[in-house]
Amino acid sequence: MSSGMNDTELLRQYAGQGSAEAFRELVARHTNLVYACARQRLHDDHAAQDVTQTAFLALAQQAKHLSLRGSLSTWLYGVTRHLCRNHLRREQRRQEREMRAFADQPTADPVPDHTVWEELEPHLAGALDALSGADREVVLLRFYRQASHRQIAEQLRISEDAAEKRVSRALEKLRGLFGKRGVTLSATALAGRLAANAAPGAPAGLATGAASAALAGTGATMSWITTGGIAIMSTKLKIAAGAA
Repeated sequence: MSSGMNDTELLRQYAGQGSAEAFRELVARHTNLVYACARQRLHDDHAAQDVTQTAFLALAQQAKHLSLRGSLSTWLYGVTRHLCRNHLRREQRRQEREMRAFADQPTADPVPDHTVWEELEPHLAGALDALSGADREVVLLRFYRQASHRQIAEQLRISEDAAEKRVSRALEKLRGLFGKRGVTLSATALAGRLAANAAPGAPAGLATGAASAALAGTGATMSWITTGGIAIMSTKLKIAAGAA
């Protein structure tokens, strides 16, 4: 059963044998992580869903050539970050065009809501980026994959005690980064907020749809752009945001 395999084994089974079941299991495991990361950067449900689908299409396309230095969660985080940056650049250009065309049109400021999470969330993507790769990896596993310390230990091949210490150290560093941005709270409070809000769950059906779209897209002709060691397709498939 593919559900009993770890990510590396599933990826190997998909890349070597073309197992759709293995790929769907990978997508099901990581959809919440990818969607949450995209949603926090884009603040747009539909754009986050598009990025999620595109990220898994990239995984399907590259599976045979993928050499993971860390976990699959970390690789998907990097792909998602790249796709979001491209999306935001396109949005910025679009907004600039609209501002030039409608210079006299007033814009409404959002109504502030000073809850703890809403103070944290605008800084979360930047704080994650500022962490080291190792610290970011355990934060992603713990709060986006919602893995236990035991599961993190198994994923990273370390002891459970070492996994717990890594999570604690990463939280302290993350807390320090928030403090520099004017958001002060304890590590316990930060862990609670992340656990409750960081990955609220992707929309129903997104994992299934993303897996199906990615598997269907593996036969498409793609051109690739490599940025920072991550190859991203520049196709204009309906499900893709398209690379800038």
